[in-house]
Amino acid sequence: MSRFSSVYLKVFLLSVLLLSQGCTILRMIEHDGMKNPELVFIDYKIIDVGMKEVKIDFNFTADNPNEYNIETFYVDYQFFIKEQPVARGYSIKMDLIPEGVSQVTIPMALSYENFYETVGTLAGLIQQDKTSVDARVDIIIYGEYFIAEAFNKTFTKFYSYQHSLNMEIPLPEVSVESVSEMVTDKLNSFFGD
Repeated sequence: MSRFSSVYLKVFLLSVLLLSQGCTILRMIEHDGMKNPELVFIDYKIIDVGMKEVKIDFNFTADNPNEYNIETFYVDYQFFIKEQPVARGYSIKMDLIPEGVSQVTIPMALSYENFYETVGTLAGLIQQDKTSVDARVDIIIYGEYFIAEAFNKTFTKFYSYQHSLNMEIPLPEVSVESVSEMVTDKLNSFFGD
């Protein structure tokens, strides 16, 4: 074997050794160093019931056991009434603080206009003495976080958490008379007194 071939063989073997050790190191980082965050649904709170929309906060605890902030997490949600989608939100950004448990609040607003085709008009619901509408919300929290960088590549790990919740969406507290007054006021303002 020539000296030239011997050098190439040594470089080749050294490269294989480094590559295999690099992969081993990456596997160690992925399995031992990085841990998935833990998310747990706590509750929801009705924040405001207006004439046009209801505002709801959904509360979770988030435990990020890693030593740095995870900034690439997002929330998608979708409301259903009678199994028909009536509202959705996409890619709402959230951060998970490092090495600790925090409360994460996801604010959502649901416009009453979006679900009248499914359950009827507000006046019709009030005439039926309805104070709320049954609904379901599906929430998905997802994201990727950094694991390692090697050989000009970034390695990330995907995480996803899903929660579905059946709930009652409150309707505004108004009477048939107040709805009638609102309609009369709108007509008067449109046509003039």
